Amino acid sequence: MSDDFYKFKTVKTIESETFDIRMDSGGYIFVTFIESIGAVFMESDFGAYGYIWGSIGNESLKDFFIGADKYYLSTKFSYNMPSRWREAFSLAKTIDYIKEMLNEDFPIDEVEDFYSALNDFGKEFDDTYEDGVSQRFVDEITPLLQEHDLEEWFSGMDYGMYSCIQHEASTGYKSLRDIIVPTIQAALKKLQQTKDL
Repeated sequence: MSDDFYKFKTVKTIESETFDIRMDSGGYIFVTFIESIGAVFMESDFGAYGYIWGSIGNESLKDFFIGADKYYLSTKFSYNMPSRWREAFSLAKTIDYIKEMLNEDFPIDEVEDFYSALNDFGKEFDDTYEDGVSQRFVDEITPLLQEHDLEEWFSGMDYGMYSCIQHEASTGYKSLRDIIVPTIQAALKKLQQTKDL
């Protein structure tokens, strides 16, 4: 690589403020606010996240963070994560949806054996966001559908069995949404009340 590659025009120091938050559970969160560029970066035992807001209005970045919805903030902080990190395949929701769909067209006595078989099916699929899980689920449930003469009924749906696949927030996203963000908000509120913010 040529020496020109490493040349730069300017370097400047940016003022930031970092908070060290220790939780009763023993966990930690380091959160850094860089007001001048609208950036929030955090490192915790649940992972590292960051986001830069282009505009937040007239309030300070910390006030903005305190008042923002935890779902909004969590979505922003997980923006660069693959979508499969935010959503995991949900076996329970998928099975409930399959039953709901079947209940619309079949009397319960015609599908109760299939429901019993479903109760023992696919435990390894729950709360997973690995690649190809939907395909694996469909591949593995197909023999069960055939055994109970339901494959043709499902194939009549717009996307076949894929129409039944349901997701929910992954464990990682739930930790960000339900632990990290609210803990930071609570810590900042507490500091704000003691006028240390």
